[in-house]
Amino acid sequence: MKTIYSTLLILITITGFGQGVDEPRLLPPRNNSLMANLGFIGLYATAGADYSRRLGQQGASTFYASAGGALFDGWGVKGHYYKTGLTWLVGRQKGHLELSAGAARIFNRHNYELEHYSWENEGIGMAEPEKSDYWRIVPTGSIGYRFQNPYKRLFFRTGIGYPESGYLGMGWRF
Repeated sequence: MKTIYSTLLILITITGFGQGVDEPRLLPPRNNSLMANLGFIGLYATAGADYSRRLGQQGASTFYASAGGALFDGWGVKGHYYKTGLTWLVGRQKGHLELSAGAARIFNRHNYELEHYSWENEGIGMAEPEKSDYWRIVPTGSIGYRFQNPYKRLFFRTGIGYPESGYLGMGWRF
């Protein structure tokens, strides 16, 4: 019986050492990613999601096109926005500098509701406010850090940008 236990112990030890991988296997690039972000700065907060598609890679630089949307709320402002843009990711290993620029279409619901309330209660002779008057197109941009292991699907990101403010997020590559 001792011999069987000794043999099993030796086999488990030998096979356990064989499970380690010295070099990561090369995986095909994952071209798509979904991200969820939460942003806070002072009395302003955002919660949103983005989809990114990898456009290409050259050396340590990777380029993405992205689109997404978010809700925002703060002191004297609330609403939602839709955004699109380009992202430049720089870095070879796990840590990356993330730079992005684009445009967003923002709806300021707070101002619309204030004007609409005034129109309903005191609006004699006033034109009803149009929702289209409260949409605006603004430039977007961000700079941040992305922790993304090239061999894993999950990644984390943080940074500062407009309209997200200071943000934390996580994503899934597929």
